[in-house]
Amino acid sequence: MEQSSLPADQAPRVSTVWRLREAVIAIGLFFAAQLVVAVLAVVLGDIPQQELVIFTLSFSVISSAGLVLAWAAWRRLSLHDIGLIRLSWAWIGRCAGVGVAALVLRQLLAFAAVTALPELQQGAELLSQSLLPEGRGARVALLLLGGLGAPLGEELLYRGMLYGALRRRWGFWGAALVSSLAFGLFHVIPLQVLTAMLLGLVLCWVYERSGSLWAPALVHLVNNLLAFGLALVGLAIME
Repeated sequence: MEQSSLPADQAPRVSTVWRLREAVIAIGLFFAAQLVVAVLAVVLGDIPQQELVIFTLSFSVISSAGLVLAWAAWRRLSLHDIGLIRLSWAWIGRCAGVGVAALVLRQLLAFAAVTALPELQQGAELLSQSLLPEGRGARVALLLLGGLGAPLGEELLYRGMLYGALRRRWGFWGAALVSSLAFGLFHVIPLQVLTAMLLGLVLCWVYERSGSLWAPALVHLVNNLLAFGLALVGLAIME
């Protein structure tokens, strides 16, 4: 699965089996499900924060991955059809490196954004506090859900369905920009929206170059695991 340059105006090597209306409906259902969970959390009110975070992440993983896989099964599409093609060891190594580089780029963008607009830091601090619950069990659960589960579910939805559906219509850059914007908006908090959009562009590029949805999923996994891991190490040092 080698490719010398980015084929912005050539036939895509990524899976384009999804129709645009399917991707739009899936994204809409996913957002609606997250909204329902948020409303329920407000209504119930007295749920402990760490339980709420773990439940929300669990629901997000199950709803994103489950939605895409169930839809694929309904259409009788194989894992290969939806882009889950085996990666070579060379690509696995590249994805690990890109995952580290993506985290560095996100941190640089976050630093530049906060320097320009210091008020962006407030939302990011609230997010960091909510994603670092007390208790070893809760932190392990968070690491597994956010570091392993979320990347696969989000890649199936945003790169697999949305980017793939847009790619054959709008070319690489149009599809990458729109799908990355949708991916960024899902993260809600302004600073996270910016850094998630950057990550989304990187993930689209990796998917395009590799031809396999496993590649952006692995990059995303490495990025998230490193981010969570470093946050937990920093918290342990402060404690």
